[in-house]
Amino acid sequence: MEYLVAIHAKTFAFLYRNDDFGQDGLVAMRTYGLHQGITLVDTEPFAATDTDLSVQVARARIKNPDAMVIWSTPPTASIAAKNIRQLGIRSPSSRATGSPTAPSSSSPARPPRAWCSRREAPGRR
Repeated sequence: MEYLVAIHAKTFAFLYRNDDFGQDGLVAMRTYGLHQGITLVDTEPFAATDTDLSVQVARARIKNPDAMVIWSTPPTASIAAKNIRQLGIRSPSSRATGSPTAPSSSSPARPPRAWCSRREAPGRR
């Protein structure tokens, strides 16, 4: 969320793995987004075994978000990032990754720090 604030995003799309890990991330990002005044405009779930996320990315692009957040672990996080580039989307993207086996329901609803590639860093649009 700090990344979205840093780039002055007002809206974001959320692509997430459709399991407990992804659901926890969705709840956390939706909650933190509301507190920061950043609107979640689209959510796109995917399976951990998916090998192509271009359909989800294309659906998210229709909502014209200021940024896209990918909530998953490898390899699907990398696949989503690759599909974003392949579809020519220039909005910043960040990927939040973590351990899908770590207890998350009992943890505070604070999302992990997102990371972005150097190309996607604030000020490098």
